[in-house]
Amino acid sequence: MIFFFSKVLITVSFYTILGKILVYKIFNNEKSDIIDISIIGIIFASIIPLIINFFLPLSLINNSIILFIIFLIFLILRLKLQKIDYLFISICSLLSFLIILYDNEYRPDAGLYHLPYIQILNEQNLLIGLTNIHTRFGHISIIQYLSAFNLNIFTNKMGIIIPISVIFSSIYLYFIYDIYKLLSKKDQFSLGKVFSVFIIIYISYKINRYSEFGNDAPAHLMFFYFISKFIYLKKFSLNDTRIAYLYMIYLFLNKVFFILTFALLLYFFQKNKKLILNLLISLPTFVVILWILKNVLISGCMIFPMKITCFESLKWTNLELIKYAETEAEAWSKAWPQNINENLTMEEFNKNFKWLDAWLSVHFKYITKILLPYILLIILILFYIINLKRKSLDNLISNHKYYLLLLFSLISTIIFFLKFPTYRYGYSYLIFLLFMISVWCFKFIDKKKFLIVCKILIPLSFLVIISKQFLRFQENFSIKDYKPNHIFIDKKNYDKKYDKHLLSENFTIYYSENECFYGLAPCTNYKYGVDTKKLKYEKKLIFNIIYL
Repeated sequence: MIFFFSKVLITVSFYTILGKILVYKIFNNEKSDIIDISIIGIIFASIIPLIINFFLPLSLINNSIILFIIFLIFLILRLKLQKIDYLFISICSLLSFLIILYDNEYRPDAGLYHLPYIQILNEQNLLIGLTNIHTRFGHISIIQYLSAFNLNIFTNKMGIIIPISVIFSSIYLYFIYDIYKLLSKKDQFSLGKVFSVFIIIYISYKINRYSEFGNDAPAHLMFFYFISKFIYLKKFSLNDTRIAYLYMIYLFLNKVFFILTFALLLYFFQKNKKLILNLLISLPTFVVILWILKNVLISGCMIFPMKITCFESLKWTNLELIKYAETEAEAWSKAWPQNINENLTMEEFNKNFKWLDAWLSVHFKYITKILLPYILLIILILFYIINLKRKSLDNLISNHKYYLLLLFSLISTIIFFLKFPTYRYGYSYLIFLLFMISVWCFKFIDKKKFLIVCKILIPLSFLVIISKQFLRFQENFSIKDYKPNHIFIDKKNYDKKYDKHLLSENFTIYYSENECFYGLAPCTNYKYGVDTKKLKYEKKLIFNIIYL
């Protein structure tokens, strides 16, 4: 257990060191908080492997070499860790460690395609036509690159399960510290502090189990973090704009539906139109171009499975498979399994709200069950801290920013409802909309009562999260390993449990009736749309190509 904690400690330290190099020497901002620095480190620890994997596998040796290079740069630049840095690294590592203990990975997605994709990244460079093996490989997140990059001589295979817990801990601590700065009088009362209270309550209530994180929770947490930074933004310097743009790009690389955040760039452009050209030739733009290129190479589409973005002329583009994947993804998010009209096809089900009855029977009830307790708690707190007889505060947010954020929250929630109304896909939009609807009454907040709420909330939040973890420890202590070892399939027994299809002397695809997990790659658990006997393989330069 101590050895596993040391792996978490090394991971957090690496993100902090990488963040310091970037923030101090690239962004030239030595006033950044250590948590912001660590989050920048996480973002670039996701981007670096994306670039590398075009040419090299993210193997233990390759990752370790890059790790040593980054540590060497840190020493050459004579950067140092301060006392506050060590404090953050210790707390973040401990919290990340506790979140993972005696828990499982996100089922079934981790076993179906998160872990298998991570293993593909670890074993080979970019695989062209990968979605012809499994359509879900077209839905991956930048998080899989972050996880794959954490395989090194210090963390070994267990390193791949650590990063998402660090994302949770870093962002949770960011919001806790944001409230603490108000209590310690380092910051003034502002709308951002109220937003932090909203988010800490929701994280403590709902986003605190490692087994429920998957790709979704890190994306939503990053969205909350970005909105907080956007609310606080007062300057419109090129540096601030580039960092905000970087957050938007990273959100898009996490989940496609966060492409809507790009609309908030309008706020920057109306302040300074010269920023448009600067952003077009910036590093974040280069990164998103690489991501789109990666998508085209593995699926034939810029955004998989949106058929309108696909290139039919590419030999690995399978339009029939893409069309089905697009229709299926929307139908399942609209409760296709609960459809009782057997005469409807998936395409018909998705149109003209024919899905509404099925959705109301399952997803609406689930959303109501989750949100109702949260809403009631927020209302109770508002009743306590608001005095409508006295308008004590004003100018919490500029009118332009308020109306832009309100419009953004409304439009994003509507699009979420019309296209992919599954709660886990869009709950950050819903929470943000609830916050924006409440903004009008924040001008009547009694600051003394709000401070009392904050004083109670910080220790109570820690107590709730830690208590939930220890209850799980108690429940699973005698029946589980302290870390999810079962996800790593013993390669000696792999061939006995999984079928394999030899495409060439040097390239094999593995099949499983259940989840593939992390064993041999590439692995798929189903063959829809692909007759394996018709799959073709060729190699061009350093690239493996799979096509029909």
